[in-house]
This record gives sequence, C-alpha cells and structure tokens, in this order.
Amino acid sequence: MKKIKKKKNKQKRNVIVVLIMLMVLVFIFWIAPNYKREDNKQLTFILNNEDLSKKIEKAIIVEDNNVVYMGINDIKELLDANLFYNKDDRQIITTSNMHTCYIKPLEAKIELNGVTLELTNPIKEKEGTLYLPISELKTVYNIEITYIKNENTVIIENLDKEKNKANLSKNTKVKWKETIFSKTVDKLKKGDSVTIIENSGNKWVKVITDNGKIGFVKRKNLTNYYNVRQSMDLNNNTSENYNWKEVKLADITNLDSIEYRKMWIENAVQDIITNEEDGICINFENIKNYEEKYLRLLIELAPRLREVGKKTAVKNNKIINTQKILQIVDKIEGE
Repeated sequence: MKKIKKKKNKQKRNVIVVLIMLMVLVFIFWIAPNYKREDNKQLTFILNNEDLSKKIEKAIIVEDNNVVYMGINDIKELLDANLFYNKDDRQIITTSNMHTCYIKPLEAKIELNGVTLELTNPIKEKEGTLYLPISELKTVYNIEITYIKNENTVIIENLDKEKNKANLSKNTKVKWKETIFSKTVDKLKKGDSVTIIENSGNKWVKVITDNGKIGFVKRKNLTNYYNVRQSMDLNNNTSENYNWKEVKLADITNLDSIEYRKMWIENAVQDIITNEEDGICINFENIKNYEEKYLRLLIELAPRLREVGKKTAVKNNKIINTQKILQIVDKIEGE
C-alpha cells in the first residue's frame, strides 16, 4: 500500500515538474520576446517618433540648463545629410528646407540666411568631436526639442511633418508590442492624448506618449482623432512656367571658396528680388564632369531662395543623379 502511495506521489511530482517546464518554455518562446530590458542610465533619443538611441555614435550631452548638444557626425547622419565641415577654415555649413546656416566653431555666432546671430551656448569640442548646441539650431532645422528629465529622454520633432493625435476613452496601458502579454511601457488616464505613429493595424495603434514612450494601445480605447499639423511638401516639380534668371554654371568660378559661394548667393537673391524673377535656373550645359562644388552651391542656394519665396531649378541635368537633385531643388527644367 505504501509503495503504491509513493508511486502516485512520484507521478504527481513528475507531472508538476513537466507542467513547470512547459510553462517555462511557453514563457521563453511566446511571452518573453514581448518584454524588453530597461537601461535607466542610457539616454533615450526619439527623432520624429522613432527611437534612434542605438544609432547615436557619440553620447548626447544635456547640460543643467537643458541645452542639448549633439555630435557633428550624428547631426549629419540623422538630421542633415548635406552637412558640410571644412576643416581647413573650421567652418560648418548646415541646411534645411528654408535655411542656410554658416557656423564658425571658434566664434560664438552663426550666419543664418545672411543674418549674423549670437550663440548663447558655445560649440564644444570633446575627444576630437565637435558638439553643436542643437537647442539653438531649432530655427535652422524647424524642429522642436524636448528634454524629459525624469525619463532621461530627448525628443526632436520636425515641424514640417504631419502630426495626428487622439485621446484615451479610458485608463489605458501602453504596450511594447501588440499583445496584452507584452511589457507595459506607460500608463495613461482617460482624457490623456497620444500622437499617432501608425494606424494601419486592426486591433492596435502605434503611438508615442507625452513621456516619449513608444508602444501600442488598443484601437477601441482611442477617441477624438484630430490633426495638429499638416505636412509641408516644399519640393514640387510642377509643370508651371516660371520667369527664371538662367545661369550657366561653367561661367561661375571660385566655387570651392565658401566665402565666394556666400557672396554669390546673396548677390543672386538680391538680383532676383529686384528684377521680380521667380528664381534661378542653373544650366549644366557646359559642365562635363561632376564636381562637389556645384552640388554644394545648389544645397546652399535652394533654402536661401525658398526663404524669400523664390525657387531653384536645374537644366540639362546630365551629370548628377536626378533623384538626388530633386531632394535639393524645386524643379528640373527640360524633362
């Protein structure tokens, strides 16, 4: 009798062990992937509703007055692919849709669309890397920067991009992945708002909270969808006829010089305004080989013209990739 009882107890233990192992396996293969490890020491960097913390090459610096500094290479990689740094004369040129900005790291000033402005916070150099006070370049890039101290999170938002929001109809947990078994990344109350990142799912909507937490909420918990900002598509290759000031690029010399390009651009802007022309059309007709200096002129010219309501076009574009040019100018003539 005792042997039978022991045998039954052993079988129960074996069943329990098997059930525990199965539960562990279920957790490992099904539930565990829906969780993430938190690193409270690392700063979180959100750019246009995307967590790019792992793409930052040099650590972002946030000073006591909440001034945010970014390394020059990170700005080039994430914010301005056309950023140019001339090491010989220690000058930085950075551009956006409507701004051309010249920065001299050794001087506490910038030249923005022909106007010289003082920098409140100087450019820093640390371990051979230049750090720009990105907080002071908000106007250059038309961005909004928020530092959430208790979350150790920097959020940069491009104000040219569309933004849609919605309110919560009930208290809601924001999940890291599209399942109730996933880790909760934030807790929201009824009436709180979230920014919509992606709204294509069936049951879940990808959002970002005011705390900079990216995750998913159930669609049924969202109400009162509303648009905060429309997208500003400034590059428009229309078929309209314009009154251009046509310039043959081969006639322009000394384009390797930053100071010469600045002078040429400012003179061209004033001529166009005086003559009431619609913009400049750069003619590549006599250019046989691609040179970086020609592209630099277009990069620095186009934003400066847009700022005064004028356009930039190219003609006979045989040596530069059309898609690349369309990311810079407003129109390609002759196509």
